[in-house]
Amino acid sequence: MLAELLEALHGIAVLQLVPEAGAGETGDRLRGLAARLSPEDVQLHYQIGLMGQRDLPFAPDPRSGLEMVLLRMLAFRPEVPASGRQAQQPATPRTVVVATAERAAEQAPPSSAGRDPDLANWHDTVERLGLGGMALQLGRNCVVESWDGRLLKLTLDPSHGHLLGSRAEDRLKDAICRLAGRRSR
Repeated sequence: MLAELLEALHGIAVLQLVPEAGAGETGDRLRGLAARLSPEDVQLHYQIGLMGQRDLPFAPDPRSGLEMVLLRMLAFRPEVPASGRQAQQPATPRTVVVATAERAAEQAPPSSAGRDPDLANWHDTVERLGLGGMALQLGRNCVVESWDGRLLKLTLDPSHGHLLGSRAEDRLKDAICRLAGRRSR
């Protein structure tokens, strides 16, 4: 069922970009959805569906796994102002600050404290942190703004701002500090 949903979302995205591509019965069915859904929502739902498809083997059963993917699609949406339209001015990215060296020194054994996390590829680093749920989503949606050896600054797209100030932010910071404290060369 999830694969069929992903195919439909793909078809909707194609129709939104290339309307003449949707010939036939399937194109006619999807054309109405393509007109009603924003391209941003389609892309977000497709991404959530792909990630959910990857995670399905970890669900207790296929039905609950699919339900969780669908619930994520409903829960995580770009913010829409009261007027019902997307805001015209670009939102400012938000910053997550992680004082890695200091926090690692607090949490790790003295012999390994203060080592740098490998930031050459942030997204690979996030996958090694052992996070799940919202903390993993927060990490995946951040990019490294700066790293001076002591202070790590991550930038988060404003559409994911709801993840800041939550337990997810604390879990991401703690995981980065653990990685910094455990690294060995």
